[in-house]
Amino acid sequence: MTTAQTSSNLARPQRGLSRWAWIAIVSVVAVVLLVAGTYIGWSTNATRQLARATEAARARGEIVWPDDYVPPVAADGQNAVFYIRRAAACVNANPEDDWKPLESGNEPIALPLRDEEHAAAQRLLAANAAALADLRLAQALPTAAWPTTIRDHIAERSNADFKNLRRLAQLLRVAILTNHQDGNDAEAVEQLGDLLRLADAAGDSPPSAISDLVSVGIQAIAADVCRQIAPDLRVASGSAPATTPTSAPASASASRVNELIQRFLDERHYRAAWSRHAQGERAFSLEMSQVFSSKPLIGPRYRFLQVRLIRLTSALMEAGQAPNLPAGLGIVKGARPDPDSLGLLSALIAGHDRWVTTHFRGLCDRRAAATALAIRTYQIDHGGTRPTNLDQLAPKYLAAVPRDPMAGGDRPLGYDAGTNGPPRLWSVGNNGTDEGGSTKWLRKSPPLSPTIDPWDEREDAVYYLDRQPRPSTNPSEP
Repeated sequence: MTTAQTSSNLARPQRGLSRWAWIAIVSVVAVVLLVAGTYIGWSTNATRQLARATEAARARGEIVWPDDYVPPVAADGQNAVFYIRRAAACVNANPEDDWKPLESGNEPIALPLRDEEHAAAQRLLAANAAALADLRLAQALPTAAWPTTIRDHIAERSNADFKNLRRLAQLLRVAILTNHQDGNDAEAVEQLGDLLRLADAAGDSPPSAISDLVSVGIQAIAADVCRQIAPDLRVASGSAPATTPTSAPASASASRVNELIQRFLDERHYRAAWSRHAQGERAFSLEMSQVFSSKPLIGPRYRFLQVRLIRLTSALMEAGQAPNLPAGLGIVKGARPDPDSLGLLSALIAGHDRWVTTHFRGLCDRRAAATALAIRTYQIDHGGTRPTNLDQLAPKYLAAVPRDPMAGGDRPLGYDAGTNGPPRLWSVGNNGTDEGGSTKWLRKSPPLSPTIDPWDEREDAVYYLDRQPRPSTNPSEP
């Protein structure tokens, strides 16, 4: 190649990108900028909506995130939790073998206690006299300040307290049944008060669904033992409260029985605890979902889902204050978005319906226990005759006839004084329809070892007013 040719080639302008290539590049850049701008706007909007929803809930005094909950503080001598934990330390020092005669079979012990159960119960109560005294001290204190946080719940550092609460509830169950069988109904009634205080203290623990279920479970034990002792509870006139545990046989005072009825019917703490626990469960769920909401691409979507979760919890809180289960479930379902739209958060609300149902079952147990006590006091005042209908209990024994919280409308608890079958109270139960206090099974194949739990899968939830035979511990027995 000559020098002239080389100079000619250098002087020729290089061919640039084609017009279509430039259009493509500009289009790609524009799309990228559009997507980035849309994402930034989407993310910013999600962050702002989450902040507004959080601020609105906090303005209502609600717990939104775990750090919003600050454990209350109380001096040991004024704190029921101090005495509950001290009682638990005493009980935990007992060998596990001490409990075995009282925990055999599928059913907890019930009246009448068998000889071996009664002997084991006497030994257990003697070994735990100090624990029972501490639980009596706890009953007198209005404050239960647990020094744990919602994050402690998340880290499962509260499991020991839950285990201890259940064990103390079982100790009180044994004590109440034993004292009743031994003729000391004055102490049995006082210990029922101790058990209700223990349930309230569990409800005052850091808010979460687990705390609520533990509290409801302890209240179910209190309602159950109350119904067990009610058929032949000894009640005397006058008022002589037992401030310290005693083993001397004595009838319960009418005034203390009436106070116990009022405590079962006073649902303010029970419903307030529900709202707290719904807020705590929301904080737990929001904390768990943070792993997604902080991701670069899916984060905005999960922040929008967190906003929905905050609003759904407000509906859940409202549901717990509803007059009955159908109304409560209607509130939750009306506020719940399409589960598919919640993505992974749908798992966090899957159990809400069951939780709401358990809440109203607890209310039903409380009202049935109070009504059974009122029927017993009426019976004592009327020569052993029960009322022919519940209206006869108001206003002397009950301010008003309790309504059935499992039924829609304003339906009272069902009652039969013994005209059609055994004397009993009942709720419409799990299926929501009234079969007149029927205990027929809803399932085609009843269990091999049926119980007398009112919440078994039967047509109605039945509470017997006469003591029923205990299920056999021998599968070969009828």
